[in-house]
Amino acid sequence: EKRLQRRLEVVRAKLQAKAAELAAAEAELARTREALEEAERREAATRALASEAQGSAARLERERSGAVDKATAEMRAREALSAELAQAQAALREATAAEGAVRTARMEAREAARRGAAGG
Repeated sequence: EKRLQRRLEVVRAKLQAKAAELAAAEAELARTREALEEAERREAATRALASEAQGSAARLERERSGAVDKATAEMRAREALSAELAQAQAALREATAAEGAVRTARMEAREAARRGAAGG
């Protein structure tokens, strides 16, 4: 009976040791699960930030592209206005020259008319 009692105590001690090992393994498993859940939360947050950053980058690219298009259109409009101004200035020079020629011709005609009236 003492032998059986001793065996029972040995089996109980082994059972307690195994129960302690099991408790330690379960605690480690719980810590690992918590770490995994935290890593998954961080990963989800990182994915959300990356998605937001991609959206912002795309929006900025559209805005930049729109600004470039607008600047190009403004540059072309300025070039067209400059060309029109150059044409208008050339036309003004021609008109001014023509007006000067007409004035000169009128003055010469008046002078000739005076000479003719004085001589005749």
